[in-house]
Amino acid sequence: MRPTTWRLLLAVAATGFVLTWAALTVGESRTGTIPDVPWPSAVVLGVFGGAVLVVALALRPRLRGRPGHAPVNPILAARFAVLALACSRVGALFVGVYAAFLAVALTDLSIPYRRHLALAAGACVLAALLVVAAGLVLERLLRLPEPPPGAEDREGSVRAD
Repeated sequence: MRPTTWRLLLAVAATGFVLTWAALTVGESRTGTIPDVPWPSAVVLGVFGGAVLVVALALRPRLRGRPGHAPVNPILAARFAVLALACSRVGALFVGVYAAFLAVALTDLSIPYRRHLALAAGACVLAALLVVAAGLVLERLLRLPEPPPGAEDREGSVRAD
């Protein structure tokens, strides 16, 4: 498994932004309204990102093999790796989606609804960034150390990297 790159996360966020911005612009031109971004969205994203970050930090001593901490089951570590990848990618998508809401709302802040939308969308962007960061932290903690040069692979042959 390769580590998540910033290019991938940027591409996911940009795709979410462009598609959402286009849909919001077309929808606003046809109906004259923009859908609401509810505050609980930011709360749910923030709580989820915080929970993943707490789990990652609680798992750290077990992954490092510190005395007094039971080692992590490999299947559990694989499940956490999937969670880490999902958090970083879905979080990046939400960053793009809510950034598009923010961009549309910022076009006219003299309207109270748009000010409310800008605040809620901004909070959602920050919460989604927390989800991305938590996923990246968990992924970093789960990374295996590099094998020493000349180490044997599973078949018993020496690696010829």
